[in-house]
Amino acid sequence: MIRFSKFLASVLCLAVVLSGCSSAEEPSVQQTYASVRSMTEAVSAAVREEDWKALSGLFARSSAQKHRGKDLKALWRKQTTAEPGECLEQGVVFEEDRKGGQLLFAAGDQEVQADFRLSDSGKISSLQFFLRSSPPVIESSDAYTETEVSFGKAVSLREILTLPADAESAPVAILMPEGMKESCDGSGSDDSFRKDLAHALAQAGIASVRWNTRLEEDPYLIQDPSEYSLNRILLEDFASVVHSLEQYPVNAADIIYIGIGTGGSLGYDLVNSHFEISGGLVLLNAPYEEDGISLLSRSEGLNVSAEEVKYSIAAEPETDPMIGGYPLTYWKDWNTAGALNYTPKVSMPIAILQGEADPEVTMSADFESWKSQKGSNVSMKSYPGLGHYLRGADGSISSEVIQDLIRWHQGEDIEKEGEEDDS
Repeated sequence: MIRFSKFLASVLCLAVVLSGCSSAEEPSVQQTYASVRSMTEAVSAAVREEDWKALSGLFARSSAQKHRGKDLKALWRKQTTAEPGECLEQGVVFEEDRKGGQLLFAAGDQEVQADFRLSDSGKISSLQFFLRSSPPVIESSDAYTETEVSFGKAVSLREILTLPADAESAPVAILMPEGMKESCDGSGSDDSFRKDLAHALAQAGIASVRWNTRLEEDPYLIQDPSEYSLNRILLEDFASVVHSLEQYPVNAADIIYIGIGTGGSLGYDLVNSHFEISGGLVLLNAPYEEDGISLLSRSEGLNVSAEEVKYSIAAEPETDPMIGGYPLTYWKDWNTAGALNYTPKVSMPIAILQGEADPEVTMSADFESWKSQKGSNVSMKSYPGLGHYLRGADGSISSEVIQDLIRWHQGEDIEKEGEEDDS
């Protein structure tokens, strides 16, 4: 019986068309679809057999990634403690400037995605494992129905449309994610905030859309800093969401932007860029920062000062350095996304709501600072006892917050208490 390692070595030789299969770095080779496919099969075999040493041998010596056998095993274990199982899917990326493979492995009751890229020599330059996000859970009740749809450039993202029952052409809220890597349901550290908000809004007659972010669906982007831009990760997909609303049974002439935390602070930029959003802008516990760089540094908890990044931008380096784990181009994107760049330009109705018990986005540092941007179109209100995710004592989204959102959307003054029930 042929030993697996010898078989894998022979597959490798065929895959990368190397003339000696030596461990020394080989010169550039003419990569073909077949050679990339063969390398994908070699990676699949090595992972299935847990032959981390053989997988290490598929790497180019010039790779900056740690790729000893124990390093690759640890990379897998970082995602799951389950052993690699069957290879469920296998795909080849064969583009002009990007060649590699994408595989999906069973891992117990989970799935792990493996993405790798090839260097000019035909060997692996980088490889990552990612725990595959679970499919969105579609729910329905007497008050609402939900549908899963997809949108955006490949890889297409999954989106959930929540429609109120018995409501035709309802206004529709875009539920902006708080972070760059989130599932449809969650926001920040709350795994069900956007789902619960969608259901609460639907019961009040407002439809909504929420989606898996690109880094959740397409972790391949993480491997290439040149593609790591705010536009690619978030803004292109947001635009796709906005433009897709005309396809749905909602009132696309009455779109409301609702964002919590960082997603709220980005709202000024995004509604300014999309005239289709006319129903209003809602900021929930949104941090107040002078610029987008400070906002990103704060939201990600980075030990990088805004001054350091701004100095690097002003220096206009020939290469794109990594600062705080991000390429400089990414920081430049954020530099133009700061809310205060756009507050004078946004004249639509705006609601800024704050939980007084939020320990991170605070009344003193943030809510009071937003008052400096207050105009006749801006309503502000705070809620005693509510934290960052605006949940009441029973764990549900505060009914007072939902009622105020409805009143605000109907043009009422939410800074004043609603009319008391005479009964």
